[in-house]
Amino acid sequence: MISRKLEFKVAEQVWPLDKPFRIARGIRTEARVVVVTVNDGDHAGHAEAVPCKRYGQTVESTMAQLEQIFPRMETSGNRQQLQELLCAG
Repeated sequence: MISRKLEFKVAEQVWPLDKPFRIARGIRTEARVVVVTVNDGDHAGHAEAVPCKRYGQTVESTMAQLEQIFPRMETSGNRQQLQELLCAG
């Protein structure tokens, strides 16, 4: 197996909702989304998530956490290592 340097990109995107989302606490018309791209030179993968306010997550805290762990995964990243580096939640 050839080890390749992985490139990680983390960005925030704002996605408008098709219809307003209404609950007792308020109305949302857009979603603030964290988007991650992983590239090994031949293949690219993309993922997105909306941090959960209920668990104290924000776009900023989520992006900061990801940016701290990605340098540790640049040449040998795998799912198990990612799970070990991420905190619960």
